[in-house]
Parts: sequence; structure tokens; C-alpha cells
Amino acid sequence: MCETLANFEDITGWRGELEAFKQTEGGRAYFSAPTIGPDITPSPGPKVKLSNLMECAELYLKHKELTRLIDLYLEWESIDASMTDLFDERHPDYRKEFSEMFKAKAEFGRWYFMKTRIPFNDLHVNTGATIAIYVRQGKFSAARSQETVDYYKADQQSSRNLFANTIELDNWDN
Repeated sequence: MCETLANFEDITGWRGELEAFKQTEGGRAYFSAPTIGPDITPSPGPKVKLSNLMECAELYLKHKELTRLIDLYLEWESIDASMTDLFDERHPDYRKEFSEMFKAKAEFGRWYFMKTRIPFNDLHVNTGATIAIYVRQGKFSAARSQETVDYYKADQQSSRNLFANTIELDNWDN
């Protein structure tokens, strides 16, 4: 079950709140725990509850600023698939705009972890966004759905995702 005590009705100022927290001793300690070792293998790190990741995805789908990030990602995906050169000049703002989108997605994930005070795991700062992307693409009917659970359960049973075992399949439908 997702045990979030934070209020996510108004997320105004999330970027500033995150930056301020990062500057504190507690913030530096919270975000400093390594989750990927020097050989790019995941450390055991704290598990993240799937219900938390679903809640984060719901925020991406609820708030216009975050939904815009998801839509921009989907736009990037379609442009990227059509490009043969990563530095294709058909889209002059391509690198800057999409670079900012990727950074904002990761930063929102960090802010979500900070607000919920769940153990920080950098491997999953984009997992909520990924779930939201799958909803927008029609792969999942909703962020909090059986398709989402089945996807991550299958992930854990296969070797397609090196980090799948860092997600706890908890009681997600409450």
C-alpha cells in the first residue's frame, strides 16, 4: 500500500523546494547514497514500492506541467526514431529542449522521493514517468492498473531489466 503523507494537489514550486533541500546537510545525505556501483551494476539499495511509483506516475498525468514533459518525451521518441543522425539540424532546438525535458523528469522523480521520504533509489527517478508514458501510449489503461503490476512482475521474472528486483510489488490497489 502506498503510504504517502505528502499533499500533491498543488505542486507549485517543486523545483525550488528540491534545490533548497539539496543544499541542506540532510538533503546531501539523502541523495548521496550510491545506487549504481563503479562497474555499472546495481547495488542492492533500497527497494521502492510499486505503489509509490504508480502514485508518481499519476502526478505526471494529473498536472499540466508534468504531462507536458511526458508529451515532449513522446515527441522526442518520434523525432529520434526518424533521425539517422543524433545531431540532425532539422530540429534546431532539439538538443536543448529535450535535454531540459530529461533533466526535469529526473528532478521531479527526485522531488517525489524527497516529499514522500521513501528510501531514495536513483535507479527509479524516471520509473514514475515511464509508467505515465506507457499510459499515454495506451500500453497501460491507468498508472494504477493490473497491466502495470503484470509488466513489472514479468520484468522481475525475466532478465530484460537489470533493476527490476529493486521494485517491491506491494498492495498497489489501495
